[in-house]
Amino acid sequence: MPIASRAPHREQRARRRMSTYFRKRGQPLVPLPDLPQDYPDFLRAYANAQKAAQKPKAPRGSLSALIMACTASEKFLAASAGYRAILRRHFDAIRTDYGALPASGLRDRHIAKDVKTSTAPDHRMKAWRFLCEFAAWSDLLTSDPSHGVKPPKHAKTDGHPPWLADEIAAYRARGPLDSVPRRAMEILYWTGARISDAVMIGPGMVDASGVLTYRQQKTGDIAHAPWSCSLPAYAVDMRPDRDLMHEALTHAPRHMTFLATAHGKTRSERRLAR
Repeated sequence: MPIASRAPHREQRARRRMSTYFRKRGQPLVPLPDLPQDYPDFLRAYANAQKAAQKPKAPRGSLSALIMACTASEKFLAASAGYRAILRRHFDAIRTDYGALPASGLRDRHIAKDVKTSTAPDHRMKAWRFLCEFAAWSDLLTSDPSHGVKPPKHAKTDGHPPWLADEIAAYRARGPLDSVPRRAMEILYWTGARISDAVMIGPGMVDASGVLTYRQQKTGDIAHAPWSCSLPAYAVDMRPDRDLMHEALTHAPRHMTFLATAHGKTRSERRLAR
């Protein structure tokens, strides 16, 4: 008896035990009973997991429906993966708190209050602006209620101070070249890449002339770094830094990205940033 068009996902764990999961792309694995796949209890668990993975329905005209339309739009899909992840997190929070309410009743005072009470007010403000601009542009709302909301104010700071030469030397003395943190540090230091870009950098991005070229996720702009080519005049004194990076990369696993995990998967920027 076939259980569904999508076959269960099976993984072999420690001690050669085989576990079975329900898998839907973009969602966490759901463990299934350790039973034959034609047993009623297994079929029931599979059906429940499949039902739970279905996209939730939203009342017409609600904020939930507006968010679903927004996340399916070309505007949303054209944004970088990192920006989409930020928006999704805040859209999910907005849906949890206000999803059943009518979008037509949304006012600037509601947005201002929600932003003020958010643990990440800057990102929450971006999510509201993105959502309301889409709604107004798509004629799903008659106006943009986020337009009059002022972004939260922050105390002025100097930002993250750059490392001094002594601090860089101390880190290198502490971190062995075959460690992931050291490899990441050398890549970040040499390329100047953001963490979101560093986890994606790999040998396939180095062209025949020895220049590393990649598209930045946040801005969409192209970035370059002298990888194995002759160094420009301004960087000749930095050759020892580049040599250290290449030495660290000799310990990297064979993969399309230099910071891949030991299991052969592209490393998550969130994990690397911890």
